[in-house]
Amino acid sequence: MAGETAVVLASDVDDLALRELFALSLERLGCHVAEVVVRSGALLDGGDPVDNEAVALALTAADIVVDVNGVLLERSNARHEVLEQARVLAVDVADLAELDHLVAHPGLARRLERAEGFVEHGASMTVSSQAG
Repeated sequence: MAGETAVVLASDVDDLALRELFALSLERLGCHVAEVVVRSGALLDGGDPVDNEAVALALTAADIVVDVNGVLLERSNARHEVLEQARVLAVDVADLAELDHLVAHPGLARRLERAEGFVEHGASMTVSSQAG
């Protein structure tokens, strides 16, 4: 992913913190990130939310597109062009609290490395819990 172009696609009514979370995550992976925010009026009117030359150009130039709204590309006439050019992640998250269970505890990596060391260097294992 490092060096790739990523677009975070959202509507103007989507959660700003969620948009920023995806943009920051992609930047930390080494992507060049652009945020594209479309007006929600097209969604409410049943129109094409990405029916805009500048938006279409940004989406077709991307290596990966994160659709924060989850349905912006689904409702777009340009989705086939985008899907031919980029990987698409459509996210349906109403609240950042829903993502809390996806974040690993900070000490988890250290504990896993320690456990791997026991497995690699151990000769036997005894389970003393009745739960197994």
